[in-house]
Amino acid sequence: MITWWDVSDMIRFNNIQTEAFFLDLDDTILAYSSLQNEAWQKTVEQLSIPENLGKELVKAINEENTTFWYRGNNATYRLNLNEARKIIVSRSLKKVGTIDEKLIPELVETFSNIRESMVHLFAGALETLQRMRDLDVHMILITNGASEAQRAKIKKFSLDGYFDHIIIEGEVGFGKPSREIFERALSLASCNAKDAWMIGNDLFADIEGAKGAGINTVYINTQMNSEDSLSEYADLMVPSISDLKRYL
Repeated sequence: MITWWDVSDMIRFNNIQTEAFFLDLDDTILAYSSLQNEAWQKTVEQLSIPENLGKELVKAINEENTTFWYRGNNATYRLNLNEARKIIVSRSLKKVGTIDEKLIPELVETFSNIRESMVHLFAGALETLQRMRDLDVHMILITNGASEAQRAKIKKFSLDGYFDHIIIEGEVGFGKPSREIFERALSLASCNAKDAWMIGNDLFADIEGAKGAGINTVYINTQMNSEDSLSEYADLMVPSISDLKRYL
């Protein structure tokens, strides 16, 4: 549905006529999950857990974390990350077996504080967002998670001004990869799915989810190397948000 310009004036992104960009927040614009391992290492050091035991615990936590969140598992806990972390740490302590479970709340609180202090914008993220903003297309941020936590990050990094709308799971009652959240974005942008792009780092939530709604997709693959092949759900794959500038 083309409403406010003629098709001949529509921008082309990756050779597709484009009316809207939908962007993920964590690990697309901001470094977040990628900081987990370092944040847990700092946590066990700060709590004076012996080095070898600390390494075992961090390894167990990383493994349990992957299992806990795999392909949308335990999605309701996205709105209560501290409770999720307590469960993950509890399971990890059972694997390690020599740390008192009474330490769980302190481990979780320390980790949360350390990780939040480490969150930062990816290099070139703001320049890319501004380039998109200058194209006069619809810009919508779509993020899973609790309202308070996500709004705090958006405010901290002054991201509000780059987007026409911000859709947060905790505020609308549904999250990615549900078709409903992508259809909400399409409705706000007043455009058809074929004229929109979803840009995100999560193959399941961002890329498969958007493709299920008929939206074009850009997979931000931070571990990308020359041997990586394009996912069947992704129309374009780049290693970072800043790499999008050459397509704009």
